[in-house]
Amino acid sequence: MVFDDLTVRENLTLGNVQEKPDRYFDRFPRLAERLDQPAGTMSGGERKILAFVRAMIEDTNIVVLDEPSEGVQPENIDHMAECLKERATAGAGVLLCEQNLTFLTSISSWYLGLDAGTAVLDKPASAVSAAQLRSILSL
Repeated sequence: MVFDDLTVRENLTLGNVQEKPDRYFDRFPRLAERLDQPAGTMSGGERKILAFVRAMIEDTNIVVLDEPSEGVQPENIDHMAECLKERATAGAGVLLCEQNLTFLTSISSWYLGLDAGTAVLDKPASAVSAAQLRSILSL
């Protein structure tokens, strides 16, 4: 969640911050350039990145994201995937609700597919083909 009336800097200091956001500025330099800008004046993709970085710097053992790649440029989606892989390697759990198949497959170790609240897929990523995922996403 991004608070429109707060600056990017203020948004990045809310919550139970585990670390400074500076380490993410190499991957997402627009945030560093806009620290003093109200978040509400940013594009939708930039706001998604801001929300993503906010989630990454939180002091928590699980990261929950809902459609983080929506409206985000492909190179930034790649950076998001790198960040999530690093966080998972460091021991955090990542729960990702996502329709971008490329992004999803680049970071997932397990898939749980739901259709109207019913599990239609519940398997390790190594046991699921891209075709199976595409069919689940088209439900």
